[in-house]
Amino acid sequence: MKPYALHDVDAVLDYGFDWSEWLADDESISASTWSPPAGIECTLSAIDGTKTLVRVGVSDPALLGQLVKIVNHVTSSDGQEDDYTLALFIGSR
Repeated sequence: MKPYALHDVDAVLDYGFDWSEWLADDESISASTWSPPAGIECTLSAIDGTKTLVRVGVSDPALLGQLVKIVNHVTSSDGQEDDYTLALFIGSR
């Protein structure tokens, strides 16, 4: 399995993480933020139960051929905080 997903330079796609293994049984996600690098747009951020979701598009075509990392920072209902990183290779399909 690759440590990244292929994202077409012209695509606008949804990605997300399932935080259920990190959360205790009585916990939920109370906040989620996404931190993309320059040239990547993250829109429509949402929390769906134990999952965080985001819509990703490329606003700078010069990123073609680059590996980019988008950090998802969450806060749980009991105040714990953690990060997962979404790695995308910007390519052409």
